Amino acid sequence: MNGGRRMIVEPCGGRNCISIVNNTHLDEYHQTTQDYDFNKCGSVQNYPSIKKGMLQVKISTSVKNILRPAEYPWLVRIESRSNIHSRTVTLCGGTLIHPQWVITAAHCMFDSQKDRLYPANGINLFMGHYDRLETSRHEYMKQPALYLIHPKFRISRLSPAPIHDLALIKLARPVPLTNLINVACLPTHSDQLKDGKLAFTAGWGHSSPSSTAVNVPRKARIRISPRACRVLMVDKTLHICGRNERGNNICSGDSGTGLMVHARVQSNNNKTEWKWHLFGVASFGLDECSQNVNHDNAFASVSADIDWIYESMEKY
Repeated sequence: MNGGRRMIVEPCGGRNCISIVNNTHLDEYHQTTQDYDFNKCGSVQNYPSIKKGMLQVKISTSVKNILRPAEYPWLVRIESRSNIHSRTVTLCGGTLIHPQWVITAAHCMFDSQKDRLYPANGINLFMGHYDRLETSRHEYMKQPALYLIHPKFRISRLSPAPIHDLALIKLARPVPLTNLINVACLPTHSDQLKDGKLAFTAGWGHSSPSSTAVNVPRKARIRISPRACRVLMVDKTLHICGRNERGNNICSGDSGTGLMVHARVQSNNNKTEWKWHLFGVASFGLDECSQNVNHDNAFASVSADIDWIYESMEKY
């Protein structure tokens, strides 16, 4: 939705149909996807602003629920323009899932004013970034080498929510991983979230329907609820649904941001580790982010399309 105007997007076709947008203006040499040890994903390194014990993730429901620097080092801010001279910016979130790959919502890649996909050179990705009003020597701003839209992505008149609402954005080179920039873990195809499980999300979106985008990212707590999928009339096999608590909501500008779960995994040496996993990508909600009501939200399921994600990263 954009100013009450709904886009209708038809899928491009079957399994072999790929919507791909290349950046023909990129100065960097475009490297093939480099190897990455996924056993290193999902951890938060020590950082002065994160105290020991803070990662218990005891989140209040206050609108002042500010994310701390390096608390979610895989969080990416995405700004898109119709062309490099446009002053109109579409704001979305994304998640770093490989040093060269960011995942976001497919609908974030569509310019509803022009009824077309954004040009790759009109998209800027901010990693290791915190305050929109300040620039840090620790952050990276890059343009995509290319991006892919899920071949079965669709927004129709029959369904209120997009389906297969996923896009993959590739960087020309791997971004250096630091305590401010890291990779989130991916679930397996069989991983499921139980009813009532707590998950978390964050972004630079609006704090209320009448506000502008916030300058520093806010976080929100989501309680997983299959009932929310029924309320939203979406397919629970393709979506993960949950409910925000009032005053603790995602909003315009948060599309594409990740639904994160802190999960226990068994390492190769049989040690138990806690890592952050990306289970969903913010896609759809009925109510705007009023502070006075609870909200049902739908996230595109990452595990449902995990094969496409890995195949795309390997191929491109």
